[in-house]
Amino acid sequence: MVEKLGFVQGALILTIANLISKFLGFVFRIVLSNKIGPEGMGVYQLVMPIYITALSITTGGISVTVSKLVAQSTSRGGANTRKIIQLSLMLIIIISVAVCSIIMIWSKYISINILKDERTLTSIFVFAPALFIISSSAVIRGYFEGIQNIKPTATANIIEELFKIGFILFIIDAVLPMGIEYAVAASVLSSIIGEIAGFIYMSYRYKVEWRSIKISKSVKPMASTKIISRVIGTTFPLSLNRFVNTLLQSVESVIIPQRLMINLSKQKSLSIFGELSGMALPIVMLPSIVVNSLSVTLIPAIAEAHEKNDMPSLEHRIDESVCYTIIVSFATSALLLSLSNEIAIVLYHNAEVGKFMKMFSFVIPFMYLSHIMTSTLNGMGKQKLTLLITSSASIIRTLCTYYMVAQPALMVNGYFIGYYLSFFILFLLSYISVRKFTAIKIDCQFFIKTLMSCLFFYINLKILYHINPISNGFINLVTTICISLVIYLLTLIFTGAIKKDNLLKIFPFPRRI
Repeated sequence: MVEKLGFVQGALILTIANLISKFLGFVFRIVLSNKIGPEGMGVYQLVMPIYITALSITTGGISVTVSKLVAQSTSRGGANTRKIIQLSLMLIIIISVAVCSIIMIWSKYISINILKDERTLTSIFVFAPALFIISSSAVIRGYFEGIQNIKPTATANIIEELFKIGFILFIIDAVLPMGIEYAVAASVLSSIIGEIAGFIYMSYRYKVEWRSIKISKSVKPMASTKIISRVIGTTFPLSLNRFVNTLLQSVESVIIPQRLMINLSKQKSLSIFGELSGMALPIVMLPSIVVNSLSVTLIPAIAEAHEKNDMPSLEHRIDESVCYTIIVSFATSALLLSLSNEIAIVLYHNAEVGKFMKMFSFVIPFMYLSHIMTSTLNGMGKQKLTLLITSSASIIRTLCTYYMVAQPALMVNGYFIGYYLSFFILFLLSYISVRKFTAIKIDCQFFIKTLMSCLFFYINLKILYHINPISNGFINLVTTICISLVIYLLTLIFTGAIKKDNLLKIFPFPRRI
């Protein structure tokens, strides 16, 4: 019998698993950066956009599509469930083989003419053949999400990261003497090994669950052509949204080092690029796991209220999500403003990374809130509007990067100008769009209470880190952040920014406690 979890229980399990996976991925980045250095991270970051772009074509919105179609099939007796999985796998494997063939044929051109670094060629040869495995795994994930059994997906995420870290630790010292090209290729291979391990586990769980797929004989199975049509029709708009934004991000990742090379050496440009996108940005995005989990919960909640035309519930859920996002984003900004240099030195032994972290700090609230606003629009069925807004913001950032990074007076600062401008525009347009369909308002009293609590959090971080008697830098950093976060939470409760009842909704504490 398939274990069907409630929505809250499933969201909680996925949140915990994603936090663990994110932490393990963060450990992988630290290990990798310490082994291959800023230049190696720069080459690694050059390869990743091509890898991610290829995945956006092969997987796109297939997980969401399969999840939706499986849920619909299950509610009608499950007559089409197996056929949905089989046809989706067939379709995705055909697309993956086609994309893999194109990449392999054009690999040298991509490496030399697009990425402008021949050292990426080996890495391209490594990831291209694995696309069909990763894409097939996305279909199986969609099946488990469709039957509301989130445990296999959560477990697979952790397995992938563990295998990735284990493999890179096992092989990196052996390939480092061969040069950066092979060290980066080994790093890419470790990601593929993790994906394969996750796929094997998901396939095993799917085989176990296969017998539990109940088929109602009273419901006539749908024709294969109709199922394929529905899979393509549902996947295409989701894939287009993801592909356009991924492509623009990939273009941006390629042009940053290239435009820096106009004024700097190739090695220095790749080092700055590695420090920026391979070291600083992952730290900045680490707390976003909370916002991402919140958006996963928000989209179906918004869709449900919107379908019922229950505007009070819809607006309440948006307001609640915005409040929690402000709390998280303000805390992240305060943390990076106060301890960015200390974090960079402890984790990367590189003070330059700390400067980049501090430069990202003020854009974080706009970045996180934009995610909530666009998720709200998606929940309300405004995917085309979301595509237009996000694509426009990405184009602005890419254009700013192209023109400003090449200016001798700006260089990497030109990237930050475009970054701030794009996310401010994204937030503004998405917020205006949400306001067009709802009557949400900014709670000024809550904003002020949170801002004051955040200021106190900033002061605590500064004081506690320097008076902490622990000599080990990493332990000192962790204890300082944990104690300060507890004080921040208590301050939010004391000021009334967070109510006790709201905490009980977030964490399933027993009521008698």
